[in-house]
Amino acid sequence: MEILKKIKHSIARYFLKNKLKKNTRERRFISLEDAKDIGILYLFTNEQDYTAISKFVKLLQDQNKKVKALGFVKQKYLTSRFLPKLSYDFFSQKDINWYGKPSNIFIKDFTEKDFDIIIDMSLHDNYPLQYISGVSKAKLKVGRVGEKNSDIYDIMIKNEKNTKLDKFINEVHYYLSILKSKNDA
Repeated sequence: MEILKKIKHSIARYFLKNKLKKNTRERRFISLEDAKDIGILYLFTNEQDYTAISKFVKLLQDQNKKVKALGFVKQKYLTSRFLPKLSYDFFSQKDINWYGKPSNIFIKDFTEKDFDIIIDMSLHDNYPLQYISGVSKAKLKVGRVGEKNSDIYDIMIKNEKNTKLDKFINEVHYYLSILKSKNDA
C-alpha cells in the first residue's frame, strides 16, 4: 500500500511541476496595504482553526479588502456546517481525483481569480492546497516554508513544529504588513 501511495505522490508532483511551468502570471510583490483582492486557502480541521481564519478574514475585510476563503475538509462529504457562505467556500475529499488533484466549480473560480495575494494557511504539506496555490494566477503567493513549496510560493514563512494556526496567521499578517510594494520603495 505504501508503494501505491508513493506512486500517486510522484505522479501528482509531476503534474504540478508541469502546470507550474505553464502557469503564466504577473508576479509582483504587493504589500498588504496595497492589496485589494486576497485569497485564503486553509485546511478545515476544527472549529478553533475555523474561528482563527474567520477573524483574519474579518480583519482584512475591515481594511476594505475583498477576501475569498477556500477551505479543504478531509471528509468525503460536507455536512451542513460546511455550506458555502458569502466569503467562504469548501471542498472535500470527493472533489479530489485519485492522485490528489482538486476539481470543482469553487476551485476553478478560485484559481482563475486574479488575486493580488493568495495565502495558503496550511501548517503541513497538503497537496490539494499546494496544487490550488500553484495553478493560481495570483500576483503574490504566500505559504509556509517547506521543501516542496519553493516552486509554488513567492514568500515563505517559517512555522515551528507545533505552531497553532492563530500564531501562524499573526506571523503572516506581520510580514505582509511590513512588506513594501515596489512602487513604495
